[in-house]
Amino acid sequence: MISEIATKLTQSLLMSVQFADKVAGLVVPMRRMVNKIEKVFPVAYNTPSDCDSSVYADLVPDSSKTSIIYCEKIGDVVMEPLRNVWITTATLRLVCWYNLDRINEGQSVDEGNVANNVLSQLPKRLPDAWFLYVRSVILNPVRVIFGADIFSKYTYDEVRTQFLTLPYGAFAIDIEVQYIMNKCAITLGHDLNCNQPEYVKPEEV
Repeated sequence: MISEIATKLTQSLLMSVQFADKVAGLVVPMRRMVNKIEKVFPVAYNTPSDCDSSVYADLVPDSSKTSIIYCEKIGDVVMEPLRNVWITTATLRLVCWYNLDRINEGQSVDEGNVANNVLSQLPKRLPDAWFLYVRSVILNPVRVIFGADIFSKYTYDEVRTQFLTLPYGAFAIDIEVQYIMNKCAITLGHDLNCNQPEYVKPEEV
């Protein structure tokens, strides 16, 4: 469910953040061979494993992009039972790389102002109508991080050498996420008793 929440979050930012360009939901590090060299890329959680290298590189900074926004999961998801639901908590890291050449014609902007632009558009709650088994999704930003360490788990060295100095920059926002999940949602496959009346066999005539 946290991957679905991450997708809905970044999609909402795509609609509200003026400079949003390339967005993905939850990403995971994936190893791929590029020109006989092993690289680790951030890859969208639902990306097919047989995609070509250009798909994996789509979330890597380069001068053709205005920004890249995606989420990473920090730590474990914690689920606590309460009657018929799970009270669930998790931490998402919203990563944002940006290119001032395409946002502000290369003029310098304080990185805190760029981060605040995204923070101001960050919803405090995601609508229940966006989800099937989840409700009451509350988002609480707790920390903003700057610097190359944001990308330390990946091995595209261009970020450190050229794409984190003006006109480029990056920041990450750690967000505590709390939501309520229907216990039926953890059942794989179809559960006909989930949120439906118990089946009663008709009497034979």
